[in-house]
Amino acid sequence: MSLLSAARAALRVYAVGAAVVVAQLLRRRLPGFAEPVFPRQLERVAIVTGGTDGIGYATAKHLAKLGMHVIIGGNNKGKAEEAVRKIKEETLNDKVEFLYCDLASMRSIQQFVQRFKMKKIPLHVLVNNAAATRRTRRTPRASWPWCSSPTTCRRCWRPRAAP
Repeated sequence: MSLLSAARAALRVYAVGAAVVVAQLLRRRLPGFAEPVFPRQLERVAIVTGGTDGIGYATAKHLAKLGMHVIIGGNNKGKAEEAVRKIKEETLNDKVEFLYCDLASMRSIQQFVQRFKMKKIPLHVLVNNAAATRRTRRTPRASWPWCSSPTTCRRCWRPRAAP
């Protein structure tokens, strides 16, 4: 393949990608297009791990817009308090709060669960957004199963089955 034909192929891929992006942007302007509408979720409770930034923050904010009581679980109190403040301001929902939870520590997870249970409120939505992937060098290999959210949640929230 010559350099010219490789350049043409690359330009075709670029042009197709650009056309897709333009079509998606224009689709929003066409009559009949509507963003999905979710019903209000008053009296519902959600926990969002890793809700201080990125996808977790956007998820927590959207759930708060729907009227849910949102609890952000995270291990950075400063970032979490800032996220809670911003979400409350932007959504006008005062039912947004932070509970400390370090997913790399089973003890911290158990304390988080106990603090949540003390609130005596039901849990309707659990968003396992956070991960402990950066800590694998400091976390003993035997503890790795405890660091994955689905495993941790199953072990903390439900009693163990009898053998």
